[in-house]
Amino acid sequence: EHTPYWRALVELASESALGQAKVVAFTPPDAHGFATDGLNGHAKERLDVLELDRGALASLAAAEAVIRDADCEDDTFTVIAPELNFLWRRITRPLGV
Repeated sequence: EHTPYWRALVELASESALGQAKVVAFTPPDAHGFATDGLNGHAKERLDVLELDRGALASLAAAEAVIRDADCEDDTFTVIAPELNFLWRRITRPLGV
């Protein structure tokens, strides 16, 4: 039922001027598999599914809330960024690695 949504996102990524753009999706580790069955090979290649535990998801939510409510987003992001290093390393990993 969500396949058209993911196909549209992957299509946008493939048209990106960045060349190696990808779509990153988050899922809890106890989920019963991320439904990629309806996606073709090209779409699967551009979709990076990250399994994040509750602690990692909580860190993301907290960081987003703090940045959103900050007076100076740049300064706040500079302080928070090291705490999210685990996520940056995974998101910025090239496709197919």
